[in-house]
Amino acid sequence: RTHTHLLGVCALVTGVCGGAGAGAGMATTTTKELEDLLAAAAAGSWNKKREALKHMRTYKTRRSDVVVRYGQDLLKSAGSLGDEVWTVYEQVCVAAVDCHNYELAESCLEKLSKRFQDSRRVRRLEGLLAEAKRDWSRAEQVYKDILQDDPTSAVARKRQACIARAKGNVPEAIKLINAYLEDQCGDQSAWLELGKLYAEQHRYKQALFCYEELIALNHQNPQNHIRYAEMLYTEGVATSNSELLITSRKYFAQALDLKIRNNLRALYGLCSAAQAVHSCKGADQEALGENAEVYAWGVEALTAVYKAQCPTKLPLIEATFPAEL
Repeated sequence: RTHTHLLGVCALVTGVCGGAGAGAGMATTTTKELEDLLAAAAAGSWNKKREALKHMRTYKTRRSDVVVRYGQDLLKSAGSLGDEVWTVYEQVCVAAVDCHNYELAESCLEKLSKRFQDSRRVRRLEGLLAEAKRDWSRAEQVYKDILQDDPTSAVARKRQACIARAKGNVPEAIKLINAYLEDQCGDQSAWLELGKLYAEQHRYKQALFCYEELIALNHQNPQNHIRYAEMLYTEGVATSNSELLITSRKYFAQALDLKIRNNLRALYGLCSAAQAVHSCKGADQEALGENAEVYAWGVEALTAVYKAQCPTKLPLIEATFPAEL
């Protein structure tokens, strides 16, 4: 596929401004459910607070301030939670770390440590708290101890890389993630982090390899195509390489093919890549002709979206992307 087939502008605008797909519909439904639960919890319902925390655990919703607030209320009547109390303690501990409420996090961790002695899961929380407090030596020791008991612990190995990055030692972080990926080559989050680290070091070829792995692991995720396209665009502009820029444009188009609704990042990328191809020396006339067609479609689609959703910003779009190259 060339990924340059032209979708109708009306179809694109319909996707962006309305007509959510099944996935988006599910996200909207679960969000509404949570907001309803939080509204009931705000009215003082203990059971709704419990349901709200369970909902956030189930759908992995990051609302740490809410978890801390309602979690503390629930733990005042810990006996009413039954065995669920330990799950709530863990949830509140992580949320407290996220909110820099270290006193609360330590209190939850103390309860968990007494109940689950020598638990690697609890020790990971201890390491997380040490990281948040920037106690690197303590955190490193915690993860080292975990790996002595379980050399295959993915969490401990990845946290070691996170510590190296937090300390500013990016080469060490790259080394640790590469070693981890030799054993866990299917870990998408590790490939993503490695790609970001290489990009920070301006090692774009290595970053491209990481994003290629991400596409191979999950080719239906439009964000993977966008990241790859952006890296190709960066390298293509830096080296004035028209082939890289054309390939970048194609991957932006593929991202739009996978997700039309709420994908302005890919639209911007498509138009920017097409502009760069036009300005780049060495592209043949046939490629330039196709490029002009893709650019015109992208600008028309982008303009339509801004007219519908944010007309006050339309002059900025028109200034950035003229109607014709």
